[in-house]
Formats: sequence, C-alpha cells, structure tokens
Amino acid sequence: MEIKKNRNVDLDAHRWKFFLLSLIVVLASFVAILEYSSEETTYDEEDEELTEELDLSLFKKEDDRIALAVKEQPKPVSDEIKVEKKTDELEQMDMPKPESDDIPQDTKDEVKDEEKDPLLAPADNALDNNDKNFRIVSDLPQFPGGAVEMMKWLTANLRYPSSAQRKKIEGKVMVQFIIDSSGDMTDLKIIKSLEASCDREALRVMRMMPKWKPGIDNGQPCRTMVCIPIVFKL
Repeated sequence: MEIKKNRNVDLDAHRWKFFLLSLIVVLASFVAILEYSSEETTYDEEDEELTEELDLSLFKKEDDRIALAVKEQPKPVSDEIKVEKKTDELEQMDMPKPESDDIPQDTKDEVKDEEKDPLLAPADNALDNNDKNFRIVSDLPQFPGGAVEMMKWLTANLRYPSSAQRKKIEGKVMVQFIIDSSGDMTDLKIIKSLEASCDREALRVMRMMPKWKPGIDNGQPCRTMVCIPIVFKL
C-alpha cells in the first residue's frame, strides 16, 4: 500500500515561505542593529563634544579666576613691608639738638652731619652725663643685625594694649636710652608719651632687647645716647 503525504503537513511545500520569512527577520534585525550603532555613535560623539565644551568652559573659568586673582593682589602683610613702614617713620624722627652755645664753632659742622641720621643721637661719653654736651662718635651703636632686624624684633615682641585698641589710640612713643661701652641699655626713659598703657608696653619691650653693638669713638667702645620711636598702629 503506498503511503501518501498530507499536503497540510507537508513541510517541503512551506520551505520557501520559511526561508523568506527568516531572511526578512534577519535583514530587519541587521538594519535595526545598524541604526542602533549609528545612534550610539552619534550619541557618543555628541557626548564627547559636550564634554569638550564643558572642559573648555571650565578651563576658561579657571583662567578667568587666575587672571582675577592676579589683578586683585592682596595687600602685602610681610614683616619686611611692616619694617619698611616703620623705618620710614624712623627717618622722620627729630633727634635732640644740642644748644649751639655749648659747642665750639669747629664742632657745629660735625653736629649738623650727625643730624642726618635720625635714628641715633650720640651722648657725651666723658662729661657729667649732661645730655646737652655732645660729641660725635665714629661708629654709632647698632642693634644686632641692624635697624631692619630691630624693627622685625619689635614687630614680633610688641603687644598692642587692649585698652588702647578699644579706644582706637594710635601713634608712637619716643624712648631714649644709653648704650654703654659693653652694649648694655641704661637710663631708659620716655621723652614723648602716647598713652599710659602704650608707654608701659614700650618700656617693657625695650627692656627685653638683647645687647647692642656699642658705639665706637677713637677706636674704643663708648657710651652713646639712642632715641627711637615705638609705633602703635591699628
């Protein structure tokens, strides 16, 4: 008996249909993949462009901030600048002037030359401790390291009295003292007062000073008067 195939279950008859359907599905999938890759590439390129723009904008902002910082330089507060200001004030100080009647005529020219140095006033090292009798010394006394180091030392050790700060008191206290032949400070006194608390602080900080290099006269250490301002500025 011959076996006959049922046309409804014959797979060979539908083979081309399955092939075409599979081909369509594959092509559709391939096209979808291409579109997705293109969109992803476009998205990546857009992201990269956006990232570059952001980086550039941030870089520009940083540059702007740097330029602004250069233009808006803060006021210097270094010790050297403070010292220069105080040194300028020292240069404006008036030193005690001797009476012309007590000085021989041939010494007056030397006294005028000495007045050019407003920081130090040499005292008599031979006569009765009378401040009105002066003579010139060849080398003036010096704070260790010079005037600039002295101003730095004063800036580091001087304490502005709180009572004077509350009252907003500013100014300078003029102190006078003698540097003896060994470099020690003696006869410390105030010749121009500012305010009681400022005067006390000026005397306190002056008593803390280290030994000075003494003045030299005729090759020998001698006693010399020194007059300096102690500046109080808010």
